[in-house]
Amino acid sequence: MKYQGRPNAPALIREVNRCWLSAKYTAKKLLAKYNIDLTFEQLVILFILDEKDGQNLRDLAERADRERTTISRMIDGLERRNLVIRVPDKTDGRNKLVYLTHVGREMTEQVQVHAEEFDQMAYKDITKEEIAETTRILNKIIANLGFEEI
Repeated sequence: MKYQGRPNAPALIREVNRCWLSAKYTAKKLLAKYNIDLTFEQLVILFILDEKDGQNLRDLAERADRERTTISRMIDGLERRNLVIRVPDKTDGRNKLVYLTHVGREMTEQVQVHAEEFDQMAYKDITKEEIAETTRILNKIIANLGFEEI
C-alpha cells in the first residue's frame, strides 16, 4: 500500500532525527568510556576522510553538514593534533586538500575497534531483513527528496 496523505509523515522524519541524535549521544559515551580524545564532530571528519582521503573544505563541509568556517576551525584543531594535514591541490594551488596523517589513520582504526560494541547496542533484536527494509525505505525517501550523494 502506497502512502496517501500526511498524518504520519512528520513522525517518520522526527523518528529518523531521534535515531541520529541517539546514535550521536551513544557514540559520545563510547568515546568517553574508552578515553578517546575526540569530539563526535571530529570523529565524523576523520571517518569522512577515511572513506575518501584528500578532500577540500567545501566537500567536507557538505558531507559533514556543517558550515565551511566551522569545518575550517575543526581542521585547524585536528591539524594541531597531527591527525590531518592540508596539502596544496596540484591542479589549483589556491585550494587545499585535507588528508589523514598516519596518526589520524591510527586514531580512526582505534575507534573502529569499538564500532562493534556500538553496532551491537544499536541493532539488538533487529533482523538483517528489518535493517534491509528500513534502509530501502529511507533510500526511497532520499531519492524522492532529490538528494544526490556528495
